[in-house]
Amino acid sequence: MLSVAPLSVALVSDAVAQAQQVCAAAAKDTIAIGYDADTMTTAGLVDLLASVSAAHNGALIEHLGIVAHGDAGRLYLGNSEELSLATLPSQATELEQL
Repeated sequence: MLSVAPLSVALVSDAVAQAQQVCAAAAKDTIAIGYDADTMTTAGLVDLLASVSAAHNGALIEHLGIVAHGDAGRLYLGNSEELSLATLPSQATELEQL
């Protein structure tokens, strides 16, 4: 059986200044993907990561970095979706798919 190396993925919100430059500056073994902050949701994040894994023969994602805006204890995935301790219970079903 062919062993598939785990992946390192960086997701970069287009709401971040110079998002394209951030993607280009990622380590050479990191898959850097810019995403649309206007439409990103937790379910969209899970779907995006599943498609990255599928495109690499089902490789597991070992390292995940998200470059986005936020506040103390909050990560703004998109303009209408955040990750925080308060929102995790309602997002658990989607996040468990990771």
